[in-house]
Amino acid sequence: MDVWNDWYSVVSLDEAVIMKNLVIVISHYFIKCEIRGWVRQEGFWSFEHHTASPGDKRQTSQMPDVTILLCEVKMTKLYKFGGGVNMWYDKLFIELESLKDETQSVKMSAYMKNNFPFLGLPKSKLITVIKPYIKTVAKEKVDWNFVDVCWEKDYREAQYTGVEYLFTIQKKLIEQDMDKLRQLIITKSWWDTSDSLDRIVGLLVQKHPILFKTMLDWSKNDNIWLRRVAIDFQLQYKEDVNVDLLEEIICNNFGTGEFFINKAIGWSLRDYSKVNPTWVESFIERHRNKLSKLSIKEASKYL
Repeated sequence: MDVWNDWYSVVSLDEAVIMKNLVIVISHYFIKCEIRGWVRQEGFWSFEHHTASPGDKRQTSQMPDVTILLCEVKMTKLYKFGGGVNMWYDKLFIELESLKDETQSVKMSAYMKNNFPFLGLPKSKLITVIKPYIKTVAKEKVDWNFVDVCWEKDYREAQYTGVEYLFTIQKKLIEQDMDKLRQLIITKSWWDTSDSLDRIVGLLVQKHPILFKTMLDWSKNDNIWLRRVAIDFQLQYKEDVNVDLLEEIICNNFGTGEFFINKAIGWSLRDYSKVNPTWVESFIERHRNKLSKLSIKEASKYL
């Protein structure tokens, strides 16, 4: 039996269901539960709850104010610590935030053009902290709630944590998850997250070639970060690069004058030149009048 995916009957409002030291309290509120129906006798009792759907807000609902409550609740994995009931990742964020380095925070934010606040944690230290937490849930189903929380946090290390989690479980992603990845790319966008997510996008497209069409669509989108990911998603493909698609996507981005686009074009060509320099040289010659100087410089590095 899968403790966290089966439905359980709840008899009374104050009943607590305890499984394997993971606690969910059925009391004056449900935390991260799905409610699948109930039977009431008289009266109503209002309470606040979260649904299990990502992005849903706290809301007030009515439940029967009766001694015997017949309903079914789908449990979500929660940890109990510090006297409260919390999602597994709450303790992770508490630990991260306790390590804030004010001096490094200012420097790291400045390096990123002050687009985002930082805790000031170097990548090595961040990975050391988050790795044990992610390892404990890596074998379970993809937790998009956790990723959403990572993107809601103000400090940039939270987004890096979400990306690291996705790297760990990326083989579990399915075709339908591309829409979620798209939302991450266009939210709190900058080169650091988009250049990490393009690797995850690349693996998903490789598993589901039908998504080539999505990449082509992204290459013409108004959002430059979707364009950048579309240009670079094949960076890890080596001999398996779809050259026809690469050429079409790059051609869709000629003349933008956008630094991050021209840089991405150069990188994609430079990377492919490691396995097929002849094709890259030919591409540069055929499109020299349309390629930016930056793109040509980057693309020619290994030629």
